[in-house]
Amino acid sequence: MSHRIDQKSFRLRLAGTLILPPVLMAALAGVLLWQINRLLSSEHRVSHTHEVIAQAYRVEKLLVNMESGVRGYLITGDSRFLEPYSRALSSIDAEFNKLAQLVSDNPAHLQRLARLRAKREQWEAYAREVLFLHDSAGAYQAYAGKGIGQGVMDEMRAEIVLFVNTEEGLHDEQTRVTQRTTRLVVVGGLS
Repeated sequence: MSHRIDQKSFRLRLAGTLILPPVLMAALAGVLLWQINRLLSSEHRVSHTHEVIAQAYRVEKLLVNMESGVRGYLITGDSRFLEPYSRALSSIDAEFNKLAQLVSDNPAHLQRLARLRAKREQWEAYAREVLFLHDSAGAYQAYAGKGIGQGVMDEMRAEIVLFVNTEEGLHDEQTRVTQRTTRLVVVGGLS
């Protein structure tokens, strides 16, 4: 019994056997590259969120230093206590600008930052007034006792809390995306 192989069918099967594996490998490589790119992009967004949070905390620290310096000076009358206030005052605009640059793609954060800057200017006006009253033997205690400065500082802290909470929410979402993408990469690689 003779088995005869059809030449045309044999060539098609041979071509399929030779062409199909490289095509499938190229497709798999493309999918893996796409998944890795998504993973890297997600990691970059998580890293950016950490940077924004750290910068928001730097701004908050400067605001607290300003408040502490003024309070220490008012309590003691010792001008050394104004050093943190003066140092913070000289660098706070640059730190606000860094934060603005980091969140330039987020309109809600830019609005929050504008409110925070306005509150900071309001607090600085309060600080200048209370320091002037202190230095000119005015009624600085009565002015400080109105709680204006504390109220504005509390509003600034609340804005920063909203700022950080929003970023932490974005971080959590990006972490979930990263985890999903990682699972896809692992499953895709194993497949």
